[in-house]
Amino acid sequence: MLDAPVFVTPVQRGFVGDDPLGLAATNERLYNGALPGFNNYVRYIRVYSALCWTAVQVEKALEGGAAEKSRDARALFEGAFEKMELAIVWANPKKPQLAGMRRKFPEDNKSVQLAFSTFGASEATLFEAVTYRPSLTTGLGFLEKRKYSIYGCLQAGERLASAYDSAVKHLSGYRWLKSTDKTTSKRTQIDALHGALDVTSPSKEEQDAFLERFFPQRLDDGASSEDRRRWLTLQLALRAVNAVSVANKALGYAAAADADEVRTCMARGMAVDGASIVEPDLIPSQARWAVLQVRQLQRLCLEALYCAVERWIHDKEVGGGSQAIDDCCADVAAAGVACLPRVMRAKVAQQLVALAGQQGNFESMYAAAASAAMRLEQQTENVADIFLLIDRLEDESRLDFGSKCHAVADAYIGLLLCAIEVGNLARYPQALKILRSDSDFCSLMSLHDLVNRSQSMSVADFLSRLVKDWVVLRHFTVARDRSLRNDGKNRFRFVMGDYGLERFDKLASLPLPARSEDKLNHALMLCEQAGLLRDTASGYTLTRRGKARLTGALSGDAKG
Repeated sequence: MLDAPVFVTPVQRGFVGDDPLGLAATNERLYNGALPGFNNYVRYIRVYSALCWTAVQVEKALEGGAAEKSRDARALFEGAFEKMELAIVWANPKKPQLAGMRRKFPEDNKSVQLAFSTFGASEATLFEAVTYRPSLTTGLGFLEKRKYSIYGCLQAGERLASAYDSAVKHLSGYRWLKSTDKTTSKRTQIDALHGALDVTSPSKEEQDAFLERFFPQRLDDGASSEDRRRWLTLQLALRAVNAVSVANKALGYAAAADADEVRTCMARGMAVDGASIVEPDLIPSQARWAVLQVRQLQRLCLEALYCAVERWIHDKEVGGGSQAIDDCCADVAAAGVACLPRVMRAKVAQQLVALAGQQGNFESMYAAAASAAMRLEQQTENVADIFLLIDRLEDESRLDFGSKCHAVADAYIGLLLCAIEVGNLARYPQALKILRSDSDFCSLMSLHDLVNRSQSMSVADFLSRLVKDWVVLRHFTVARDRSLRNDGKNRFRFVMGDYGLERFDKLASLPLPARSEDKLNHALMLCEQAGLLRDTASGYTLTRRGKARLTGALSGDAKG
């Protein structure tokens, strides 16, 4: 029996994480497999070259006896990197994706110490685990970590640093910039160094040095598997830019390709005029990309169903009524069925037959959607187009929940489309290998099997079962497995309470479907920075250097 009160930490009503169904990891693995070596933050070659150059200056200073103790050496390194980072940010106001843009720099010409401590508590830096450091180090191999936790240049980094030095050594502030112990500056000095700090204009020498690691003209036998996969995917992307530009011009549009058109062409393996972009060496990369886009649609579909579940719970908490799991699943399913044409509401097989009819004699849904005839002659939207469904599922208005919910119907059709396309892709060994690599309960292969087994089920029963097993119970499993005991972080968005399903944080905003961040945009940005692409108002076009890259080839054993 207790003889005194026991105080415990109160339950936190908030939650962490933005992946309630645990679907992001597989998609991110596929993206990293296709485009390894960089993340969704990097976009400026000049940041790579400037930081490599700074590492060289630190190494020279240490060799000259600038620090005797390890802590002094580390402080020298940190001070030099902070100086360069702050100078870059100061010289590039309002440029997107430069960590530290919220720091306030002097508007007058007073001197200021270029150290993070000068600008308050902000911890944003260009050289951290979520920005450029992974790509600079293990990703592309420009820098490596050495003693005292100081980073120094590898051979590729030395070449990039040398290219930067050649581009900036003629500037009047060069001596100050390379000094590791002079960290005070003012606006006029930064303005005078604009040519060294401008992230939008790397020199040709910097472009060449960066491309040696990012996307060389040819791969030699010593290239890593990551280098090969990135090289092949970038080849596929540039070929897509070229093919889309040609097709658009023939159709009377601007001879350019935006990122969405490039992404779509890569997945389909062809432009809308039927021109193939897949050479034999590119088959594995194109297969990975095709599977990835189907997986993106699958995630959006399941997250749309999840969002519908949360909205159902919210409505019951506000308006009253049963909050039982089975009632939730049945009501969400009914809201989707109500949006389907009446002739499609009886059996799952009916919608499968309709989708197969839209595929026709094409080898895949991708190929059917890519046909020029479909693009020019079709008077209604092609529901068998993966990318159309992705756009629909990202339309917040379709999540309005009541007796009908268009997002649930979209998710149902999208999941059937995924199942059909998995069957199409599984005929090809390279795609089948990638599909089988995912052993998750909600994998694409599992979805394919579930849909095939459920053809004779009513749409309402199928959707109700899917919502229960793949959404509600899936969320419970994922949240439980990811919640570490006593870490104070909650992953549950909804729980089983006294009255049934309850939102854990009733004041939280209702969620929207999510999909994994797309590395393709940043790959295209880096190609544009490297002089391979030109970014126009209508999209990307290949430069002369970019077209020359298309003639590059894998050498010897580098294929695969």
